[in-house]
Amino acid sequence: MSATKPVFNMGFLMIPEFAFLSFAATIDPLRMANRMAKEELYRWDLYTLDDQPVQPSNGLTLQPTRKRDDTKHLDGLIVVASKDAKFYHSKATSRWLTRLKHSGIMLGATSGGTIILAMSGLLDQEPCTTHWEFLDSFKEAFPNLNITSDIYEFDGHRLSCSGGTAALDMMLQLITFQHGSELAAKVAAQCIHPDIRPAHEEQRIALGARMPLKHPRLAKAIEVMKEHLEHPISCQQVAEQVNLSQRQVERIFKEHLGQRPNQYYLNLRLEKARLLLEQSDMSILNVAMACGFQSTSHFSQCYKRNYQRLPSTDKRKKHS
Repeated sequence: MSATKPVFNMGFLMIPEFAFLSFAATIDPLRMANRMAKEELYRWDLYTLDDQPVQPSNGLTLQPTRKRDDTKHLDGLIVVASKDAKFYHSKATSRWLTRLKHSGIMLGATSGGTIILAMSGLLDQEPCTTHWEFLDSFKEAFPNLNITSDIYEFDGHRLSCSGGTAALDMMLQLITFQHGSELAAKVAAQCIHPDIRPAHEEQRIALGARMPLKHPRLAKAIEVMKEHLEHPISCQQVAEQVNLSQRQVERIFKEHLGQRPNQYYLNLRLEKARLLLEQSDMSILNVAMACGFQSTSHFSQCYKRNYQRLPSTDKRKKHS
């Protein structure tokens, strides 16, 4: 008879306004693993920044189960956060997380939790990811990190995911790593999740899969545009990269998307600008340059025409 495996103690640092879906998808697979294995493989505890109750974005109230200084039993800790994570970071949080890292525990994050790990200086060149909505601002803030757009990353000691249901796939990968694929498959079946997604699956559904009338050249043209948001290229150059004439590109954009390619391209750049304004500390000038605008005046004109408000309106202010 094989020896009983030691219990893995996982902590969850709950940052205010975190998304409850990704939290549930992170913690519940551990409960299910215990049930399917018919033994206690995992225990878990909840932590908050100030040892006080915390509210996720859905307005519920959750109580911490341990004080912040009660961590000697931990084998791992996952920072659960959302898009406003950076506003809750502090030097004290950095020191606390750094002590945990030096103790040798596994560190992880869901969605915006990766930003807190980065701000604490705890991510080196291990691949990491976060939610697609603030990937651009994350890359701008931490250009030297190994940031991917995958749904999750796990190297055996560091783990991160984009949030939402990707947290379930990440935890199933952890269970596979620690207890084998058979147990992970049983947990996935309990979740009505028949296919455990690999890490390197893209977060956002490809355009071609979303369009009622699929057109691979159109999808490719849009991907080319996305690759050249900071330094825009001409419609003619886009057409050349997808082996079509400029007139053909204009026709398929009009037919499938109801607008000219130049307008669609501009909308992509403005969408990136909006996310950078909301999620980063970049100045309006730097946002404009990062999205291919040569002046703030031109950027402001385009932004106001598209969103009926000035860029300064969407510039986020730090929490007091």
